[in-house]
Amino acid sequence: MYLDSAQVSYDSMAMALEAVSLGYFNKIKLAGVYLTQLRYDDAINLLSSIPGNYHLTTDEAEDVLNMRDMYIVIDTLVHNGHNWAALPDDVKQNVVTVADESGAYGTPVAQYLLARYEGIFYQPDESQLNGEPATAQMFRVEQIAGQNKIYPNPASRQLNINWSAKGKLTFRLYDLSGKPVLTTTIQPGRCHVNIERLSSGIYTAEIDEDGHSVYQQKIIKNRNHYDEYNNRCKASAADGGAGRPVTLMGCGAAGNGQQGV
Repeated sequence: MYLDSAQVSYDSMAMALEAVSLGYFNKIKLAGVYLTQLRYDDAINLLSSIPGNYHLTTDEAEDVLNMRDMYIVIDTLVHNGHNWAALPDDVKQNVVTVADESGAYGTPVAQYLLARYEGIFYQPDESQLNGEPATAQMFRVEQIAGQNKIYPNPASRQLNINWSAKGKLTFRLYDLSGKPVLTTTIQPGRCHVNIERLSSGIYTAEIDEDGHSVYQQKIIKNRNHYDEYNNRCKASAADGGAGRPVTLMGCGAAGNGQQGV
């Protein structure tokens, strides 16, 4: 019987790291080894135990637990045929949220998940792209190749749309449930759509030409100050406030969620 050298190596690494008690980062490494060994429960339980066993800052504890949550997503996907589409919307939203943060542990795992299952890739350089920092941004393969018609992606304030046509053009954004959250008429050529009042998350952008859908693309909306504002509005309504709908135009503004820009 021959043993796989890589498996022997990971077993040795696990044994060595299990014997180390000082430094929670060694436990982080051990969780990664467990994941490689397909020991998902061991990895998740270990990460869950770290905040209670080590003196961590609030940010460090949140980062470790974000990593645990991303490992839970991986475990779920592995045991369900890697069916990303079947994940609940709030789980996908949490992956987007963690990927948009600057954590050392949870964020890279979240970005891996988006790269594998959504085709959205992390671009780690510090350059500027269309006025938005490229740090902690992810880009679709097609966008890197210059094929996407809507950019930057992700975006926090504005989408640029580059579409040539002779007919009437309509731009729409749909949330994960398929509900249209933004509808506006656009002009042929290059134009801009303001999205800063939208909540952060994954959206599907669609361009209609003369009433027919001609282009679709997934879009990541990054967080900005409006997310906190909208959350306060929703909390106020839940606590017995005005209870008026929260729309793209802000708290208490009447509307159907389909605003022109």
